Amino acid sequence: MSRHPHTQMQTAPAPLPIVRGEGVYLHTDDGRRLLDGISSWWVSIHGHSHPHLNKALAAIRPAGLEHVIFGGCTHHPAVALAEQLVARCCRTD
Repeated sequence: MSRHPHTQMQTAPAPLPIVRGEGVYLHTDDGRRLLDGISSWWVSIHGHSHPHLNKALAAIRPAGLEHVIFGGCTHHPAVALAEQLVARCCRTD
């Protein structure tokens, strides 16, 4: 998996692949449940996947994961977007 901003590029371990958040926890693709100790603004107030926020946000974004900071973590939508941008920016033809 690729590296992301805020990550030391030489010796840092690969970022944790996060697939969903629930309350104060993040869930990895290998089934681990981790306390989100570095959550950001709205997550630290409301938690991940708050039902009222999910309902309000459903019309403007796909369900699953509202936000994960890149400090040692990653998620599939970020990787997919980065790969698309690299493909557009770094074409050799």
